[in-house]
Amino acid sequence: MEYSAGRPHGQSTKISDLRVSSIAIGFGHSQGTAMQPTLGSPAEWIRASKIVAEYARSPLDAFKLWPSGKSYFFSPFGRCVIAYSTAGKVAIALGDPVGAESETEMTVRAFLQECHTKRWEPVFYQTLPDLLPLYRQQGLRKLKIGDDAIVDLLQFSLEGKAKREVRSKVHQFENTGISIVEHQPPVPDDVIAQLKVVSDQWLEIPGRRERSFTVGHFDPDYLRSTPVLAVVDHSGTLLAFINLISVDNNEITGDLMRRSTHAPNGIMDYLFVNLFEYAKQRGYARVSLGMAPMTGFREHEHATMEERAIHAVSRKLDFLFSFRGLHHYKAKFATSWEPRYLIYSSFLQLPRIALALREISEVRHENEQSCPSQQVEAVNDFVSKTCGPGANSSVVGHRDTGAAC
Repeated sequence: MEYSAGRPHGQSTKISDLRVSSIAIGFGHSQGTAMQPTLGSPAEWIRASKIVAEYARSPLDAFKLWPSGKSYFFSPFGRCVIAYSTAGKVAIALGDPVGAESETEMTVRAFLQECHTKRWEPVFYQTLPDLLPLYRQQGLRKLKIGDDAIVDLLQFSLEGKAKREVRSKVHQFENTGISIVEHQPPVPDDVIAQLKVVSDQWLEIPGRRERSFTVGHFDPDYLRSTPVLAVVDHSGTLLAFINLISVDNNEITGDLMRRSTHAPNGIMDYLFVNLFEYAKQRGYARVSLGMAPMTGFREHEHATMEERAIHAVSRKLDFLFSFRGLHHYKAKFATSWEPRYLIYSSFLQLPRIALALREISEVRHENEQSCPSQQVEAVNDFVSKTCGPGANSSVVGHRDTGAAC
């Protein structure tokens, strides 16, 4: 199977193509250096944001800037950056380095050397396939941790027997007056308040909680700065929503995907189908539905003995983590799958890495600080230059799907 990995590594894109917008609201406030286990300084965040604006390859790169709590390690020439967080002497980089291709290798080597000096265990989390040879040359190992579910908008269709249940839900919701409303940034305060009600209800569902590092969490300033698709009933009550992230004109994804506890079954399917229509109308080629963990290996996909052993154990634990359920749900829409990897140095360090990942992914509201006004202004200026103006709210139309996510 041939995998696509977004924009070719190191290829520049104009800043006007960047839709990271103000994802980075709430970025680091402490005054640390790039290799301190603290938040990156505002100056470092600005440097990193410029590199992400020019070289971002996938929506995951947007999360190098937001949520806050990441530090930044720059290449000697300053055109490549690694965003990372530390916990328990483990330095976990989010995805691959982003920046000029000519500086990627030197950035990885310098980061590994600095980790060695600091006695940190280096890790790259959710990397794309194309830099695997580079990591291997540095003596690192790979562990496939899942596949990103991709919807090719030219291939996706609601026609056919396989989509019959989804089509039925679409028509059912249309007939009851359920519809999609689009909100472009800045999202109005009254809408933010409605999103908060839905989000709070979603968090009451067993197993749901706020996460960080690779995803955003509910923050009014963050949501106000991104496009939002909301599902409303005939009376205008908000039932579900998704906020949208993109870094180029090719691919778009959702971050927060939440529904109220009284929303009818199938509401998230309805939301996704309308997301595909929204993306298609705006010229995107594909939608990422995010990673389905521990999905196994595809034909002709090379896997080490360690990888196969870990995946075998994960299948035994599926009753705890519902890996197959998540994969099955996303498979209703996905037209292709792209592998994602954990890059690490020693098999014996995996338990320690897992604990560190858990720690940096926790959201601790009591430790969060509000964004200073000058940072908000800088972000708003960044948005105006990269996103352009948008309408406040418009009806996208009625479509649907079915499934309670």
